[in-house]
Amino acid sequence: HGLLGEGLLPTLREVLASGTASKDATIIPCGAYVEAALFEDASLAKRRGPDNYRRQRCRGGAACAPARLGNARRLTPYVRVLDLSFSSPPARGAHAGAKVDLQVQKRGRVDAVGYRWRMDLGFGEGVSNWEDADDFQDHWWQMAQPLDAPFDIGPGVPFSLKATHTDTDIVFDVFFDAGFVTSAAALCACGLHVGYSTGRLASLPSDHRALAASCLRGDDTAEVWDVGDGAICALAC
Repeated sequence: HGLLGEGLLPTLREVLASGTASKDATIIPCGAYVEAALFEDASLAKRRGPDNYRRQRCRGGAACAPARLGNARRLTPYVRVLDLSFSSPPARGAHAGAKVDLQVQKRGRVDAVGYRWRMDLGFGEGVSNWEDADDFQDHWWQMAQPLDAPFDIGPGVPFSLKATHTDTDIVFDVFFDAGFVTSAAALCACGLHVGYSTGRLASLPSDHRALAASCLRGDDTAEVWDVGDGAICALAC
């Protein structure tokens, strides 16, 4: 649901560098773009990611469960903040998009940056986790990343948003006209928490299933990798 959390970019780099795929191979999806907006959501107001999330070991449990947009109130339009090529995947490291201006439409408290994406499948086809996605994608919710420091805004206040991605995550920096304000980062440090999936949970061996369910529902004392669409995440320990 977060687009990059399941290791798409490093996998593609390895496949192309190793010669497993020919140089003129068709990559599906061949690319994607990300749109983001500012949201008010009381349920996210007290959730914070690790201060140094790229170096901190994942804590597991509810504290690292991904946040998704449900009844959040959108305060700005979505703006396109990031373009990614999968046909020519970027080198390992951080890659920043351009700073994009936001027009505030409603008064409220900004608790999080919410984002959605659309993948280009080639041949004129695409797939997305937008609100109007096809029925079979009804579980592909838009993602939310709480701000380090929530703040109040109103219509007419000029803001800008800048997105930076690594192999596993996307970070959003918020700017006022006077400069940097705050950031919104993933709640998980390992990049592998891709969401709770009851279908994947049911595929675990029975002796692990109860433990995984317990941990994913809020047991912060256990270390768990969420059971998501990636087979490498179908682990509980």
